[in-house]
Amino acid sequence: MLIRGKAKWAKVLGEPHWGYENKHREWSMDVYIDADTKQRLVAEGLKDKVKNKGNGDYITFKRRELKMDGSPNQPIRVVDHRGEAWDPKVKIGNDSVVNVNFAINEFGKGQKSANILSLQVWDLVPFTASEFPI
Repeated sequence: MLIRGKAKWAKVLGEPHWGYENKHREWSMDVYIDADTKQRLVAEGLKDKVKNKGNGDYITFKRRELKMDGSPNQPIRVVDHRGEAWDPKVKIGNDSVVNVNFAINEFGKGQKSANILSLQVWDLVPFTASEFPI
């Protein structure tokens, strides 16, 4: 499946980062979606993967550093709008428009997951580090 949305908290370049609760290292990103995309995801059985914390609907994509068997996972493939390899020195800022290619996998009793395959940065918003006054 392929969707387009706006990236938030993109940690998909370079080494994986510690995930929620520091249980494992991973690459991750939230993708904010429009109503039509939400409807498509729900139709595909991913209703429980669509979240909203009051600032819009989004889906989180993650890839762990290690597979279930302990072998290393490949980083998420990231390309630019021409399909050329992304420069890993150029960080992806919030609200960058991205296309996400992912597979839907079933596990358990009818549960589904969205496993990211690749990411295309369509319209980059440069990352800027927040400055905090001392």
